[in-house]
Amino acid sequence: MTDVLSRTPPAQAVEPERGGALDDAACAVCEFVRASVDRSIFFIAVEGISEDWFRLQMRKGGFCLRHARRLALEGSFRLTEPYRHVIGGWQDRAEAPGKMDLSVGGGCPVCATESRAEAHAFGLLARGDLAGARVTPGRTLPICLDHLVLLLDRAAWSQVAEVAGSIGGRVRLAMLASAEVEGPSEILCGLDPNGAARRAGASHANARDAHPTEPLGFDASITPDAVYRELEDGRCPVCSAVRTASLGYIGWLGRPAYEPRGDRDLDAVCREHLFDAGQRATAAAARGVAASIERWRLMADLLADGSAPPPTRLTGRLRRAVDIFRRDRAARRRQFLPIRSAWATVRYLLDPGAPVIERRHQAHVQRDRACVGCTAMITAARRTLDLLGALLVGRAGVDRFERTDGICLRHLAAGRSRIELQSHAVALRVAAARAARIGWELDEEARKLNWSVRYEPHGPEETAWMRALRFVLGDDVLAADFLATEPDVARLAA
Repeated sequence: MTDVLSRTPPAQAVEPERGGALDDAACAVCEFVRASVDRSIFFIAVEGISEDWFRLQMRKGGFCLRHARRLALEGSFRLTEPYRHVIGGWQDRAEAPGKMDLSVGGGCPVCATESRAEAHAFGLLARGDLAGARVTPGRTLPICLDHLVLLLDRAAWSQVAEVAGSIGGRVRLAMLASAEVEGPSEILCGLDPNGAARRAGASHANARDAHPTEPLGFDASITPDAVYRELEDGRCPVCSAVRTASLGYIGWLGRPAYEPRGDRDLDAVCREHLFDAGQRATAAAARGVAASIERWRLMADLLADGSAPPPTRLTGRLRRAVDIFRRDRAARRRQFLPIRSAWATVRYLLDPGAPVIERRHQAHVQRDRACVGCTAMITAARRTLDLLGALLVGRAGVDRFERTDGICLRHLAAGRSRIELQSHAVALRVAAARAARIGWELDEEARKLNWSVRYEPHGPEETAWMRALRFVLGDDVLAADFLATEPDVARLAA
């Protein structure tokens, strides 16, 4: 295994030929972003890994969990050099007087590429230049609903009807494909964000070498014994609780006794959880898809439900503005109008497209719901951190914690706002000692990779980069099955 990716360029890392036909289920924006990400990773492997800008990004926090997992499971990317800089940068920031920064994952160059590529794709789409995404009469716009709703927010009021028609077409396509779980998932959400790590060719052998395979310690609920057991087994208890909560929700959604009407308040699933369920819990995936299609159908119906045309004469539009503003504040909030003052109301409602914009906001309210799986993950992380803070109050708890490797850096940073300062200092001290050990191992492996010492055998330090990954981003970075990542804020349901 080399310290960079294979020099063979990815087969799909080229922009689709202009005017090429796309399958009805394919999303032109997703494909454009995927190709851009593939090119970015290939460039990082071939040239970027040795450049100063890349080292700076690694010192700022390195790859996010999702992209680090993809690189780790590619099988041909040894992350020794990048994570030397990640660990070194964290040590410098953690020791900075007065401005301690414990965050990790915030310097991901692949995330930056994703954001730029998506914005560029929308720009090309607006000009009609995105390959395969031209709209022709009677043909559904080949964009997933996830990106169509972003396009809806960017569209001028005069274009809302066209985008709304495309949303309605995609919803009908998803309903036709609902017999196949993965079909509607791709129509609703586009490409699986974790698809590269999930594919059959991804190597999980390294993950098993560096990640304990025993069952997680949280069988039913978060308890002090379970937290200590995870710590003593070399796992981050917060990662274990988060994963248990995510899998528990998917299992609950797919249970035989599911009640479609009674459980409708808990059927909102984001695209990451939807693709996870499609791999291992098809009943949960089918229910998540059905609930998503229903929300999209209601949104499409509301967008298509044209209201009376706005007054064309200035006096009529002014009367409408005054009438809306005279309503009580609570009523205006219920209508979800983006207004803050009388003058803002007048300017907003003088726009001939105001009724269309109002309808767009109301359609969002009908559809937008937070993913229950993400909410469960966030809640589990917070409750485990709170329990950990309580366990670190007494001397006995501190002594027991200090005999373990502690928690991952990602959750150490999250715990800074939830754990009492003195208790957090204990966790930080343990993390600093672990960072020093792993940092030495990474330096030793980097030294042995030098051609001048090729006679020296490699030892345990050869897999130090895997331990560094788990230490920085948590145990799930090397997961090989359920891949939904823990968000800071719950993602919107698909």
